[in-house]
Amino acid sequence: MSKLFSSWCVRVWLGLTLAAGMVAAQAAGDPPGRVGRLAELDGSGWLQQGGQGEWAGLQRNQPLTTGDWISTDPGSRARVEIGSTVLRLDGGTVLQVRRLDDARIDLWLQSGAVSARIRQPEVIREFSLNWAQGSLQPTGTGAYVLRLDDEGARLSVLAGEGRFNSPVRSFNLRAGQSVALAQQPGSRQLDITWTDLPQDRFVGWVQDEDLRNDWARDNPPVSNEMTGAGDLDRYGRWEQHPDYGAVWQPMVVSAGWAPYRYGRWLWVAPWGWTWVDDAPWGFAPFHYGRWVYWGTRWVWVPGSYVRRPVYAPALVGWVGGPGWSVSVNAGPPTVGWVPLAPMEPFVPAYVYTPVYYQRVNPWRPPLVRYPLAAGTIDYRNRLAPGGATWVPAQVVQAQQPVWRAVRPHDDEDRGRGPLVPVAPPSRPVGPLPGQGADHGGRAVPTPGWGHVPVQPVQALQPVPTSPSVPRSPAPGADDGGPDGRRHPLPVRPQPGNSAPVTPRPQTPVPMPVPQPMPQPVVPPTPARQPAWPGAVQEQRPHAPSPTPRFQAPSRDDAVEGEGRGGGYRPPAAMPQPVRPVPEPRQPEPQPRAVPPAPHQPAMPAYQPAPVRQAPPGAERGDPHGGGRRPGPQDEDKRRDNNQR
Repeated sequence: MSKLFSSWCVRVWLGLTLAAGMVAAQAAGDPPGRVGRLAELDGSGWLQQGGQGEWAGLQRNQPLTTGDWISTDPGSRARVEIGSTVLRLDGGTVLQVRRLDDARIDLWLQSGAVSARIRQPEVIREFSLNWAQGSLQPTGTGAYVLRLDDEGARLSVLAGEGRFNSPVRSFNLRAGQSVALAQQPGSRQLDITWTDLPQDRFVGWVQDEDLRNDWARDNPPVSNEMTGAGDLDRYGRWEQHPDYGAVWQPMVVSAGWAPYRYGRWLWVAPWGWTWVDDAPWGFAPFHYGRWVYWGTRWVWVPGSYVRRPVYAPALVGWVGGPGWSVSVNAGPPTVGWVPLAPMEPFVPAYVYTPVYYQRVNPWRPPLVRYPLAAGTIDYRNRLAPGGATWVPAQVVQAQQPVWRAVRPHDDEDRGRGPLVPVAPPSRPVGPLPGQGADHGGRAVPTPGWGHVPVQPVQALQPVPTSPSVPRSPAPGADDGGPDGRRHPLPVRPQPGNSAPVTPRPQTPVPMPVPQPMPQPVVPPTPARQPAWPGAVQEQRPHAPSPTPRFQAPSRDDAVEGEGRGGGYRPPAAMPQPVRPVPEPRQPEPQPRAVPPAPHQPAMPAYQPAPVRQAPPGAERGDPHGGGRRPGPQDEDKRRDNNQR
């Protein structure tokens, strides 16, 4: 009994020490260890970082933190993940993340509808959903839906229990209960009406996705509080590495795929340059753990189990070398990075404390800071296929897709010269070409009464003063995002040229000649666009393989043969191309008036063969049809007939 009590005391002491460490780290100015993620977007949506600056188009796997505003267009839907907690936004919703760190998840709903699925008991006391009339505080794990309209608010509990709090009145709600709340601004009276659960499409979507398909894996290799961990079992498989234990391998990638190559870099405060991957599973493997090349493929090593792992913007080492002309201060023409291997420390480029450094590197390596001396980190992955990625500096500065601009000689020259650790590129100064400081015609949401303003998130790295931070490439730039749009507002197509066209002189039109009717042509079925550039599409049997629209950079050292641990080989099939849509053609000028041609009967599609006239002999029953020349026997018969 004493052993159990002592073990319980040790656990309580460790928990209190960890909580005190997180609070102290937050007080010291360390960035938060917990973030949100845009996991799915059906339609179009917009993001305003930190509550300031212009609106930019939402992108899959984009991180969300304190002060961010999220807006979805009518008819669109979005899914946001914060660890094990899932938020779903209906069309026409405006939501603000008032606070998101290791201690709290506070949300503010301005308009529209949002649902919250709370799965872990430890998140119950940390979560709150606020709006003008009050707030929702869950009292257990469950699913909750809040909708705001012109008549007021409607709060529904699909599963679990919750408590509504307001200065006027507070009460509890159980599963299956729904209440309509109406209150005039500035009034102390709150009208409460108990109703049945709503049966609209949004509630049905929440019930299908968060309740009917809700399941948890027994003894998962990673914690459920790791944001993005729910996609690992769906898009990959787990194996056992002889040195690193459980490793994860993506199932569908293109030939020559490498981590931190199919995506883009975005500047996100307070971390700075943050990697946003294009793959639907591309969040957890790029912000937690390490990568290693095993056999013939890349695998992700999550490391030892941590209940609440600390988020990192990108676990890479920024590198340069004597032959690459990399100089951050002088405006580098080329920048490069290498995925960190197991036991290689992540050195943040922002302000941090030793406590944060030990949390983001759980094996407690020696503390190092920028600038790093040559040989400080080995960067073992630089020798692997696709381990070192080199692109022009403006690709990172302009936040453009990386895979289109990868230098072709990065694999040919890998390992030939030393790679020197360097600091990441500086923050882009001023707006991008073609962008202004306005909001592109999209108004900043005006908080309703009862809203508590949030202090904007400031970057922890000293940066030069700039009028605005570029959030998207210039109009007309080839960004290649998941939805093809990064502008504050959609780009409208330009009207066609309406200038009159001078008709050319026409020659007399010849008489129409009957032609056989053409046979109907069945249009081919268009190919489907792959979900992300690094994915491949399965070919149907006996189907022709068209020319791929794009492909990963060719590698001279393509691996042949099977490796250990399953012998996985990346599939050779490439994504199906998208058939181009033909541009509208200008109408041809009409010819001058021509006298109508005389009407002729249309020639039928099938013409029967002409029937030959029978000769006279055939009518008398002559089997030869009169075609045989008379002979001597015919003359004898004629004389006998005359004598008779």
